[in-house]
Amino acid sequence: MDGLCALGAKGGRWSVVWLLVTLLLLGLTSLALSIFVLSYGSTLKAISPWLWLLMGAWWLLLLVAAVGSLLARRRMQRAEALLAALVDDLHESISVVDLKGRILYVNRMAASALGRDVETLCGRSQQTFLDDADTRLREAEMSALLIEGGRIHTRRKRPDAAGHMGDYLISKSLLYTLGGRPFALLELGCDVNGERAKQKFQEQRDSEWQALFEGHPMPALVVGQNDGSILAVNPAAERFYGYSAEDLLASGVSAFCSDGSTDPALAMVRNGQHRRNDGQILPVEVISSPMLYADRPVRLLVVRSRAKFDKTPSIMERRYRDLVESGLWMMWTQDREGHLLEVNQAAATALGHEMEILPGTRLVDLVDEADQQVVEVMIGRSVERKRDTGVIAVRDSHGERRMWQYHSLFYPDGTPPYALVLAQDITLRQNYERRLRERSNRDPMTGAYNRRYLEEFIARLTAEDEMGCIILDVDHFKRYNDTHGHVRGDEMLIELVRFLRRTSRAHDSVVRLGGDEFLLLLPGASDTALREISGRLIQRAEPELGFRVSMGWARRKGDESLVQTLNRADQQLLAMRAKVRGPSPGRH
Repeated sequence: MDGLCALGAKGGRWSVVWLLVTLLLLGLTSLALSIFVLSYGSTLKAISPWLWLLMGAWWLLLLVAAVGSLLARRRMQRAEALLAALVDDLHESISVVDLKGRILYVNRMAASALGRDVETLCGRSQQTFLDDADTRLREAEMSALLIEGGRIHTRRKRPDAAGHMGDYLISKSLLYTLGGRPFALLELGCDVNGERAKQKFQEQRDSEWQALFEGHPMPALVVGQNDGSILAVNPAAERFYGYSAEDLLASGVSAFCSDGSTDPALAMVRNGQHRRNDGQILPVEVISSPMLYADRPVRLLVVRSRAKFDKTPSIMERRYRDLVESGLWMMWTQDREGHLLEVNQAAATALGHEMEILPGTRLVDLVDEADQQVVEVMIGRSVERKRDTGVIAVRDSHGERRMWQYHSLFYPDGTPPYALVLAQDITLRQNYERRLRERSNRDPMTGAYNRRYLEEFIARLTAEDEMGCIILDVDHFKRYNDTHGHVRGDEMLIELVRFLRRTSRAHDSVVRLGGDEFLLLLPGASDTALREISGRLIQRAEPELGFRVSMGWARRKGDESLVQTLNRADQQLLAMRAKVRGPSPGRH
């Protein structure tokens, strides 16, 4: 990391200075000895052996010092790399600023809060990104720390990576050299709103679980799917089966129900007789609901004894329904055709409708037309597979498109047969993963796609896909770079990418192959479209850009690989350049 190396250089600079001094002393000593030998060669025999021994010891000492300096420098570089790996993965924003306001280091969280990349921030002054009021405030804080020392805590409003304003707690303290001299300011930022919201959400879930599971008067168990393990039991289940919680967690479902089924949890639901610890057989009815517990799919089983018919069962059913209707998860039941039978409040709120008017409505009618086919597939698979998991898209109460991950379980013996569906909103997670993939496929300077994107594009290409491509590079770019500097050269490449985007079609892709060489991918392009686009580029390039580019193009033939098509376009580029400028040994 460039920023971290700038910070680490303050600790490792003296090892480099000492190495240079050591090499200088070795050189001066060798030069002095050579002059002495040339001047007094006839008297070398008179030199005492002790003098030779002393000079050899001096050289050995200087050599050891030089090797030690190199090893110290290497350890410093390893420490810098380790610190970068640890700090960049933290969720807090971290930055280091020298006493003149220059940024020595920022991690990804701090850079995103400023709307910049890490590479563009390191070495630049904070005043570039701050207004006058904020700059004066930071200078006052720096002066106070230099005079009084200690640490300063402030609260500030900052935008996050998505542009939403958040409340941050900023902690500032000075960093000192080994000699006790301050050389930089360390700033640590923590999103106060995010932590509070996360803590509040967890407290709400814990409170619901305590009230609706552990305090439930009916026996309730959390059972793992397919393995029969019991993950949690409430006190009512301990009393009902005559086992302690530890015994039930250790033995699993086989302690009171065993029929050799591949899904012991489902066997508990279907088996109408359970065995107590004392051997007594109890007629029971089990209500099952799929859910996630400790990030794994499980079943919540509520057991009702059929030996007694008093008012208690109706109370238990009502409390169980309260658990479903007041939970944070979106839950509903639907028939074979996808008509909603029952919907809990969380699902109704997310869909933007009153809970009372949803029964009888088809789920497919509540989503966008483009997403209806996916929902139809989900309805059919829920019936065919009996148990299904997938992702569907819905439109929430604010008109925003949201992605739901669902888990469904079909009950063919119901009246009517129905599927119970549990859903979780994963929109934020998908958007975050998409941004990470998009960032890894982009060239950070020009914004064009990189070779990683090209490799993924080639992997997705089928034999039937039509494809056209245009390869371009800047004429005499190296000479221009050497004359006007790399900053102007970078600006030329950025302007070239903008030109290619506004000149090509909306679904075409600009890829940077390396240096000043770019590729324009044209999916589905015909010969006519390829000639039209390449002609437009040739006609408009120099007048709009102010510099010349060379290009070659080709269209995919049959089922040839895209690499072969690119090679033909590259050969045409070389031929066109040789025709205009004459043959040359290299590209520049």
